[in-house]
Amino acid sequence: MKLLRRAWESLAFALSRPINKVAAVTLSVYTFLWGCWIANPFWKVFDGAGVYDWLASVGNEYFWGGLAMTVGAIMTYGVIRSSENSLTIGAFVGFIHWLLISMGYFAGDWQNTGALSAITMAIFCAAIYLNLRFLHFRETQSE
Repeated sequence: MKLLRRAWESLAFALSRPINKVAAVTLSVYTFLWGCWIANPFWKVFDGAGVYDWLASVGNEYFWGGLAMTVGAIMTYGVIRSSENSLTIGAFVGFIHWLLISMGYFAGDWQNTGALSAITMAIFCAAIYLNLRFLHFRETQSE
């Protein structure tokens, strides 16, 4: 029980600190580049492995790639411009995006490790979102 309390207090402390902009921009650039890789016109990514079967049934490579590039661009804009609103929206949409990707990977080939990587990205986006919402809440309470 003491270990759980310490973990909860550490999480609360981490949420009370400003986000690490280097980590946020790394995630946003990765998301953008992932989208570029998927949507490129020079090769077909979805034809290469069964892990993409579910994603391909929902939308084509241009859809998923365009979505990822849009999310990555919004997040990058939010970090570079120090726009809390853009970064908050980008982190939330990034969470939904990477959660869908992970579910699609699990549905396409549940044994593939790509889903674990995608769920990690989703958790990272969620952490950024929660951090920004917590800091905003704390600022508005002190006014």
